[in-house]
Amino acid sequence: MDIRKMIALGMLDVDAPKNLTIDFTALGTGGMVGLNGATWTRSAAGAVNTPTATGNELVANGGFDSDTANWNAGSGAVLSSIAGGQSGNCLEIKSTGTSSPNARQTVTTEADSWYDFRVYHKNGSAPGRIRAGTTLGGANISDTGTISDVAWANKIVAYRSPVTSTFLWLSMIGATADLTTLFDTVTIFKLSLPTLFAWRKFATQYGKVEAGMNIVAGTPEGVYMNMDNSSNPLNMVTCLHNGTNLVGSKRVNGTVTELINTATPYAAGAKPYIYRAPGTNTYQFGYNGSQVGVDQTISDASIINNKIHGLMGTHQQNQVLNFTFTGA
Repeated sequence: MDIRKMIALGMLDVDAPKNLTIDFTALGTGGMVGLNGATWTRSAAGAVNTPTATGNELVANGGFDSDTANWNAGSGAVLSSIAGGQSGNCLEIKSTGTSSPNARQTVTTEADSWYDFRVYHKNGSAPGRIRAGTTLGGANISDTGTISDVAWANKIVAYRSPVTSTFLWLSMIGATADLTTLFDTVTIFKLSLPTLFAWRKFATQYGKVEAGMNIVAGTPEGVYMNMDNSSNPLNMVTCLHNGTNLVGSKRVNGTVTELINTATPYAAGAKPYIYRAPGTNTYQFGYNGSQVGVDQTISDASIINNKIHGLMGTHQQNQVLNFTFTGA
């Protein structure tokens, strides 16, 4: 067949490099260079992604405009809608003398979809705490610990829901009667999966992908290998740092399996990476120059022959400083 016809039919990847290095901090502002990603831009600090929210707001009455309907009180809490919120009224949680009075709500989610979760907090006469989990009172999605804010502060989490429900838990810290803490503008939106990624098709499915990043805890950022389709990504291998842990996963036909989830000290500018040994299905996850966890064998047919590699970003408060793919 004529080479020109093969190119036109997409049978030859004439623009698929084996290696690529990008220093985003040296390029100034504008669109992405070297990688594709409609929601990614370059700032002076590096490449930034602003994923697209999709669908309806999932939290019921997260603004507390006139009441506290849809929120359940726990541990003797008295819930009230009061003036002085971040926008209009807000939620006041008052203690009746029981430890950790709280307000709870269960939100329906889709397993293995990504979500943007935000809550404003301000001290009343006591600090607060925010938890989100897959069980009532659970914290396996997010846990702020004790938060003390003299002015309204936005707490932001980006997360992959492992199941079909997210349990929200807003609480006051303390047990003294009549102490209060305040919350407002509680939102959860689903993120459009394709908009999490900056991508390029390379000449090989083997090698090492890595990127230097500044990450705000709670909003994971990282790299991926072996994606099947940039517009409908159902299969890939990802390595994300969330500010406390390094998480290595595979997505097979839309279902995610975590392979490692290991406490790994965060360092500004450090690089999460994935390395796949040439000619093998052996993968390594690592961070800041060191492997994390043991070698992983990934042999899923829907992953291993794919040649799309790149960046994954869940929130615009993070910056990607540089990107390298070294083919093997």
